[in-house]
Amino acid sequence: MSSVYRYDDPLSQRKIISIKPVISKNTPIGQEDPVDELSQLKAKLEQAKQQLAQVREEADHILEQARQQVAIEREQWEKEKNHLMENAKQTGYQEGFELGRNESIEKHKELIEQARSTINLAKKDYHLKLEQSEEEVLQLALKAASKIMHHSIEESEHFLHIVKDVLKEVKEQHSVQITAHPEDYQVMFQHKDELENIVSSKTEFSIYPDHELQRGSCIIETPFGKIDASLDSQLQELRNKLFHLSREVGHEHS
Repeated sequence: MSSVYRYDDPLSQRKIISIKPVISKNTPIGQEDPVDELSQLKAKLEQAKQQLAQVREEADHILEQARQQVAIEREQWEKEKNHLMENAKQTGYQEGFELGRNESIEKHKELIEQARSTINLAKKDYHLKLEQSEEEVLQLALKAASKIMHHSIEESEHFLHIVKDVLKEVKEQHSVQITAHPEDYQVMFQHKDELENIVSSKTEFSIYPDHELQRGSCIIETPFGKIDASLDSQLQELRNKLFHLSREVGHEHS
């Protein structure tokens, strides 16, 4: 049994499934060539990666210099301490030895503390720049993915491909209801028989247009809940996972 009508039920209890976008080689008339946009984004992404590598290299260089300075100061202190001890033994002036030793200790403590402070500042600056660079790389990568997916979704064959993938996930349900933007609704209506053949013959299949949904949105409702297969939902889920992973990696190396 099937029907096609408008349905304005609020959307709730959504879950997200993975979709596989299909990239078109054709560029719609009047739109900027997505290949050119993608090339520009790839160039910016590569530049951001190079900047990230440069930040890491500079931070490593600063840290290595600070470590070397600490090692040099320690070595000089050992030499001066041994020299003072030898002089004290030779002259027998214990008081002079103690005075010189204390002055030397304070001097080298101060130098070592300065070196440690330099290391800490370098680490802090390194992690800050690293976080900013990684975030920029992720943003550019997601922007490139969004350009490709939004361009391909505007073509009916790609939208139908997404709808079919979703229907395969729920084909055994008692009822399946699809809500989409009116333009996408027209596409599905023209291929209604093809879509209906995916689900079980016992499934009650319905299609609803909804002006409040964006182009490329696809909400599938079954007795067990609603599936949000909208492109923006997929991109947001990807964005959240990538930034969460980036934060975890950052904490592990901090």
